Amino acid sequence: MRLEWPVPQPGLLRDRRGVAAPRTKGPLEQEISLSQVTLQGVDDDACGIEPNFDALPVCPLRDLQLLESQAEGGQVDLVVSGLKACDDVVAAACTKHESVRAMAAGLRSVAAQDDPVGATMAEWDRPSGLHIRRVRTPLGVVGVIYESRPNVTADAGGLCLKSGNAAILRGGSESFHSTAAIHACLVEGLRKAGLPEAAIQVVPTRDRAAVAEMLTAVGTIDVIVPRGGKGLVGLVQEQARVPVFAHLEGICHVYADRDADFPKALAVILNAKTRRTGICGAAECLLLDAPFAEAHGAEVIGALLD
Repeated sequence: MRLEWPVPQPGLLRDRRGVAAPRTKGPLEQEISLSQVTLQGVDDDACGIEPNFDALPVCPLRDLQLLESQAEGGQVDLVVSGLKACDDVVAAACTKHESVRAMAAGLRSVAAQDDPVGATMAEWDRPSGLHIRRVRTPLGVVGVIYESRPNVTADAGGLCLKSGNAAILRGGSESFHSTAAIHACLVEGLRKAGLPEAAIQVVPTRDRAAVAEMLTAVGTIDVIVPRGGKGLVGLVQEQARVPVFAHLEGICHVYADRDADFPKALAVILNAKTRRTGICGAAECLLLDAPFAEAHGAEVIGALLD
C-alpha cells in the first residue's frame, strides 16, 4: 500500500506565519517568533469545534453502526474491541456535548501556554570563548498513531501546531468517522488563522497497511509518537524505521501519606480513578500509608465503590 498526502514541511508553517524561513536572514530570535499566530491558530481550532456541537455526536453512532455490520459479517474480535473502545465515546458525545466542549477547552488551554519555540533551555560559555545555547526548535512532521479515542485528534493536532510542527494523525479504525469529523473542525480553524490546511492531516483510510507506511516514511515523517496500549507501542517500536518517542508501560499509582490532608487526598484519588476509568492513565494501584489507611481507608474504598 502506498499513501499519498501533501507533505507539510516545517518551513511552510514559518513562511505562512510571516516569519523569515531562511536562516541567513537574521538571528534565531527573529526567525522563530510564532507565539501570536500559533495561539490564534490553536484558538481558531477550538472555534472550529464549538459550532459543530450538533454534528459531532452523530459520528460515534456511525462508528457503532459500522461495528454492528462487521458483527453480522463475523469479524468478532474487531467488534468486541471496537465496542469496548467506543462505549464511553458515545456516552460522552450524547450527553450535553460535554466531550466536545472538553476538546475545545483543551485546545484553548494549549493556546494560552507560553510559546515553546525559540525558548532558551540552557546556555554557557566554553573556555575558548564560544557561547553555546540550547534552544527549543520544531521537530518537523510528527506522525501520531493512536487507538480508539478520537479526542486525541484534537489534542495531538493542537499540541503539534503550538510547538511549530506539522502533524499526520492515524486514529483507530473503530472511531474513523469521529476522527474525520474532529479533523474537519481543525482544518476549519487552520483556514481561519491563515495557516496551511495540510499542517494537521488525518490518514484517510482504515487499512492497517497505513500504519506500516507511516512507520517506514523516512524523509517524510520526522518522528512517530504512538499513543495507546502496550501492544500498539510494542508494534511501533518493533517495525518503525522512523525515530520513535515511546513509552511501553506507565506506573499509574496513587499514594496517600499519613500526613496527607484527607479531603484533598480523597478528591485526588477519586479523580485519578473515576474521571475516565477506561483510559490508560486511570489509576491502577492505590497505596495508603498504614496510619492513613487505618483512619480513612474504609471511607476511601466506599467512595470508589459508589
